[in-house]
Parts: sequence; C-alpha cells; structure tokens
Amino acid sequence: MDEDFKKKYDRLPADVRSAIESNDVASRLEKIGEKHGLHIDQIGTLEQTVGSVMMGDIHPDDFVGEISDTLDLSDEDAVALATDVNTEIFLPVRESLIKVHSDRPDDTPPVQTPGLVMEKLSGTVSVPPQTVTVPSAQPQQDAKPKTYAADPYREPLA
Repeated sequence: MDEDFKKKYDRLPADVRSAIESNDVASRLEKIGEKHGLHIDQIGTLEQTVGSVMMGDIHPDDFVGEISDTLDLSDEDAVALATDVNTEIFLPVRESLIKVHSDRPDDTPPVQTPGLVMEKLSGTVSVPPQTVTVPSAQPQQDAKPKTYAADPYREPLA
C-alpha cells in the first residue's frame, strides 16, 4: 500500500473509513449507477471518484464536474447522479466529510463559493416547481394509410 495513501487513510474519521470499506456503500453505488444507466466501467469510475471525495483528494465542490468529465455525462445527468450519491452515500457521513475537507493544507486556497454537493451537505436546498405544458394529441382528420405494392420493411433476400 502506498505510504501517502496509508497516512491519509489513517487520518480519516472512523465513519468515513468504514464507509470506504463497506460493501453496502459499493452495492448502493452500483444501484445508483444502474438507475442512471451507467455501464459497469462507468460504475467503477464512479466508485473511484466517490472514494477520492471521501479520501479528501477531490473536493465536494468539484464532484459534479469531475463525474461529468470522467463519465462523459451532461450537466443535468451529472447533477442528478451527484444528488443521488449525496443522499445515499455522503449524507450519512456528512459531518466527517466536512471535517475532512476543511482540513486543507495552507497552500490550498479555500473555495469562495459553495458547490452543489457541499451545499447539500451543509443544509437543505429547495428546487422551484416547473410547469410543463404538453400539447394535446389530436387525431389527424385527413390522414389516409399508404398502400404499398411491396412491404417496405422487408429485407431483400440475397
């Protein structure tokens, strides 16, 4: 095991260490990945990224951008995935994660604006309701079915 990794790991709070080692967290991440239509390799990358956040290597403010880049997701999909990961994985160890990420080295400047994940970790966020109008599907009056001499969907025999 790498010495730097071991030192970082030993400095983590006990609940974060147990979350990193937990099979339950891994299975929940797998279910979240499947829910969002991720492939098995993308789920592995998600697990690594979540582990990096828990280890303190990736700041929670950068989590959405990191999964958007590494998993090649749209911003909306990355935010939805990050919200589920936050709720299922980060929320139970929220206080410890805040402590892990507040213990930043002196040469690292503090983040000026809170990101989505850090905002979710530190309080409640409300999303305003959206109104969606769906056009009514009215049947066409003069639509006649086309008649074909041969089936257009049939593949020719070679």
